[in-house]
Amino acid sequence: MFTINVEDCNDNPPSFPNTAIVRQIRENIPINTPIVTVTAEDPDSGINGKILYAISKQEPENSQHPDKFHFHINPKTGVIHTLLPIDRESVDTFRLTVVATDQAIPESNRLFAEKLVTVIVEDTNDNAPQFVSMNAAILPQQKSYGAMQIMQIQAKDLDSGTNGLVTYELTSGNMDIFRLHRSTGVLNLKYFISDPLPRYQISVKATDEAVQSDRKSTDAYVTLISPGTSGPAFEENEYSGSVYENEPPGTSILTVK
Repeated sequence: MFTINVEDCNDNPPSFPNTAIVRQIRENIPINTPIVTVTAEDPDSGINGKILYAISKQEPENSQHPDKFHFHINPKTGVIHTLLPIDRESVDTFRLTVVATDQAIPESNRLFAEKLVTVIVEDTNDNAPQFVSMNAAILPQQKSYGAMQIMQIQAKDLDSGTNGLVTYELTSGNMDIFRLHRSTGVLNLKYFISDPLPRYQISVKATDEAVQSDRKSTDAYVTLISPGTSGPAFEENEYSGSVYENEPPGTSILTVK
């Protein structure tokens, strides 16, 4: 009787399941949080079928450190963890190329397979509304009343969805004179004022619509000019000047009056 032993040769590359790998994570989750496990199979035996995992590419790249990924994969288990802080306002979707390589010897005989892992970053309410400049002057016309728009107060919130949706509210300061539209931030004069004060101060609160909302308050100043009052006027209708290139900051160009 003869016994014939058939030795394995590395004739099968690793293979991943055909299904797409897509995971959603919350921004700002702790570093080293496991997010997904990738698994490949190799029907070869011994080291020819032993698989190690690596992340070969991340898109988009880390803008500050292109050589560093936001994620790490355990080479033996295929578990992917967060490695750096994740901020949705910087990147909302990551695409990771995972490589599974068998451990055949010599190394030149090793076979591999690649799998795309998509990581979608969900928003958390980590940004408060931020106001832009809000000073205004207006010449009120009689009988305009509440239809008169003085200015539009604007605040920006970098978050997405309801987390970034901003509403406005007057909290103090001449609330009997002004009306503030909750959604648009348009500030209206409720009625005509024949003898306005030189300046009115109002306090405005901007609040996002998150479940646990963030808010920001600021003061705005409104100057109302009575009818018939002459405002400032330039001496010339048009001014022009010239300057040589590469002049240092602070170089005088012209004077307007």
